[in-house]
Amino acid sequence: MTVGLVYNQHDNYETMPHFIEARRFVYLLNASRARSLSFASNLNEAQRGLFS
Repeated sequence: MTVGLVYNQHDNYETMPHFIEARRFVYLLNASRARSLSFASNLNEAQRGLFS
């Protein structure tokens, strides 16, 4: 029991930073994608307002 607990703690300690980095990367990717999508939709709205 103790050995498994220590091994799990070691395993989590090894993999957790990479997991956090991956989550941060995915979060930033989604945030930038959402920002560019909202920018594109705002641009479309502005063009529609100009040319309507």
